[in-house]
Amino acid sequence: MKIFYYDAETQNNFVGDKKIENIDKVIEDFFYLSDIDGSFFGLISENKQVIQFSWEKDDIWSVDIPLKSTFESDDIRTSLQKYANYDECINIIENTYYNRSINNLYKVLIMKETLEEVKSRTTNISKYKLNIEGIENIKEEIVYHGWERGLFLYWSYKNNLLVPEVEKQKLIELYLDELESPTHEIFSEVLKNSIGDKFDLQFYREESREFILDYIYFSTEEYDFYIDIEKLYPEINNTTEISETEKEYTQIMKIFDSRYEEYQKIRE
Repeated sequence: MKIFYYDAETQNNFVGDKKIENIDKVIEDFFYLSDIDGSFFGLISENKQVIQFSWEKDDIWSVDIPLKSTFESDDIRTSLQKYANYDECINIIENTYYNRSINNLYKVLIMKETLEEVKSRTTNISKYKLNIEGIENIKEEIVYHGWERGLFLYWSYKNNLLVPEVEKQKLIELYLDELESPTHEIFSEVLKNSIGDKFDLQFYREESREFILDYIYFSTEEYDFYIDIEKLYPEINNTTEISETEKEYTQIMKIFDSRYEEYQKIRE
């Protein structure tokens, strides 16, 4: 783990270029940082995840974790954020050092909303946790092959969540006939040739974009695409073990239906 910080009182600006092996040194540097407006302290984890603490007011720091989402357009930046007191900040520092999760975070679309606005409309079920080892390493129990997300893309089309350009130019003309008798391979092809392997927000209607980001990319305790599949098929080690039948596809899409209904109720 590396650190960087700026002390607004002493105007000491530090950017560490060497890995810090002793967590006590990190905690000591944070402890001596001046508690005034403009001071901030940052961590860079082993997988280059940045966590920054900015002083807000007496014993309150804002925690900001910028994310590079594979499902976002370039003009939207997303962060996971929360407010934390000194002891909670120390806990986050320790969790980052030991590659543990950070809990009770809020997803904030930067330049579009503030943490306070998100908190005012967010229930406990839609708080997030971040695994410091990296988003890409969270789901290691099952090997995924892409057809599952191809199925989700097809479900999105069936529920009118995609923008008309994608429906007309990419899905309907090229794949609608084949999707009448789908297989894992066809769903993989739909994903690869329709939108590539990225669920960019530009492919989805405005009213459905937040759900797509929440369900496919971010992790909550009860609200996660991959966890749902693992719960549905607890005995498998590889998604190719799921039968290529209409029954199985329908069963998975019913879960998508229920999750989208839950999301809509939360937002009502």
